[in-house]
Amino acid sequence: MIEEKVTLCSNKFDYKVHVTRSSNITDHCCIYALSDPKKRDFSQDCDHEHDESCIECSNLTSTLNKTERFLEETEKDEELLGRTLKKFRSYRESIEAWKAHLLRSINQDLCRENLLDKLSNNEIYLNLDWAMKFLPIKSREPQSEFFGKRGISWHITVVSDNNTFDTDSDVSDSSQEVNDHEMTDLLKKTKMMGVSNETETKNFRYKVFVHVFDQCSQDSETIGTILNDILCRVKETDPQIKSAFIRSDNVDCYHSANTLVSAKQISEKTGIAIRRIDFCDPQDDKGPCDRYAAVIKSNIRRYLNENHNITSASEFVEACHSHKGVKGVLALGCQIANNAQKKDIKCKIKQITDYFNFEYLINGLLVHRSWNVGSGLLIPWLQLNCNRSIFNLISRGIEGFVHEWVQTNEHSANQNVDVDDCVEQEEMLSTKISELNNLYECNVESGCTAAFVKFGNLINHILVSVGVHNQNSCTSASHRLIRINHAHPHPHTNLILKYCIF
Repeated sequence: MIEEKVTLCSNKFDYKVHVTRSSNITDHCCIYALSDPKKRDFSQDCDHEHDESCIECSNLTSTLNKTERFLEETEKDEELLGRTLKKFRSYRESIEAWKAHLLRSINQDLCRENLLDKLSNNEIYLNLDWAMKFLPIKSREPQSEFFGKRGISWHITVVSDNNTFDTDSDVSDSSQEVNDHEMTDLLKKTKMMGVSNETETKNFRYKVFVHVFDQCSQDSETIGTILNDILCRVKETDPQIKSAFIRSDNVDCYHSANTLVSAKQISEKTGIAIRRIDFCDPQDDKGPCDRYAAVIKSNIRRYLNENHNITSASEFVEACHSHKGVKGVLALGCQIANNAQKKDIKCKIKQITDYFNFEYLINGLLVHRSWNVGSGLLIPWLQLNCNRSIFNLISRGIEGFVHEWVQTNEHSANQNVDVDDCVEQEEMLSTKISELNNLYECNVESGCTAAFVKFGNLINHILVSVGVHNQNSCTSASHRLIRINHAHPHPHTNLILKYCIF
């Protein structure tokens, strides 16, 4: 019996495609799971009943319970039983902690997706991350120089914005995304919303800033200096930008009171108001910065293989811009001015490690433990030391280099195709799928159903996309059967195919 249940759990990531913001299933409901019953500021009441259950989620709980009972019934030695149960319960806690981590990660990702969906023309979205230190290397070096090296620190910032316009739906491109899993849901949306030939399209564009230091402390002062430099450069080239949203991982230099308070000073100094700083769940920090770090390293290795040395920040910058550089990337050799005059003025926020979402208001800093769960806790500015100085950054790049925005060439995922004949549409879809025998499928996000004809379009989806992956709401056969049995589309209802065109 236990072996049969274990075979049903084929992928530990399947739970991610079940989780939603609001659900009638307790294990799938983010609002219910992330509400703190002890603090009203971080709790929220659901507007629905939790009167449904998930077969796969209940299968996990029942399997663990049966396994524990099996151990208690079969093991007769009390000492050995105690050690076995202790080890099993430790494993069970790890499984449940992993499940909770997946749910928190989904909710924090919803924050990013919500901001990008609503991003206007005068707003930008920043992803910050330190790359792993680069060890100086020569094209040919003796073994005696290989050990004891001091790494070169380099920081990556991906700045994204968008231009919104209306465009007619176009499905003639061969790189259309095949997405036939959502046909049943789209039939229902057709009845409720109708079909429009014009849709609002967001074309995201991006810039990448790389700040390279021969030697620096990766602390909050350095982050404040880098952030100030980036916003000043963006404001200089795009004066219409007025607001910024920031996302990063949970490294101390980002997730600290000093950095959060410095952001207020940076907003006043640069003219770009930082409206939010959000942090991903711990151990879930892979993003565009890590992807571009890999691309930059590849360009550096190519430069190194051509008999060049990379032993300093200036040589690192030259390597980044070699062979016409990486598209959209500006590398700068940097040094912090007045670094020796850093003051030990510290700012503290109690239990800051429990907060992952920070919103900047006129009267204070609004913090949340989980995105959009509860009203949040307001910390007045009077309780924070806001008189922090921002150090100047001395930077040097490649002369004559023009840092321009790079378009992602991504059309809206909600573009619709109006087809009058249901039978004709089904034939067209079946023909299209039969022709695409060799599809490039997205394997970065578990549960993503995106598939592309061209490999380049898959790379755009992974590297340049805003992180929105197509996911089925459920993966088990039982859920699919329930979904089909409860959907009764009219045979003559117009179909809507959703395409993601790159």
